[in-house]
Amino acid sequence: MEPIKMILQYNMKPGLEEECHYFVVTELGPMLDRNGFRFLDAWYTEWGEGPQILGSGLFDSADAARELLLSSDWREALDGLRTYADNISVRLIAPAATFQL
Repeated sequence: MEPIKMILQYNMKPGLEEECHYFVVTELGPMLDRNGFRFLDAWYTEWGEGPQILGSGLFDSADAARELLLSSDWREALDGLRTYADNISVRLIAPAATFQL
């Protein structure tokens, strides 16, 4: 069983930054944690091109990630995030020892 890395990136909607952060901390993050996601890092882009928010973490296996991404918990959390964010992207990749985008 090989771990799999999930990278989540998005841009907060103007004027909803505080609400977006609150949703991520109180809803999305705990839901991911309950489903076996182990947070690695989170990045905020202050200036320049690219996603405003980028976070990543690990699942124990691709099956565990797939199970979450097909669940109603994930659909509800993603719908909630869409209230506060645009350009949401989720990718599953093989983890590497270096920084990954």
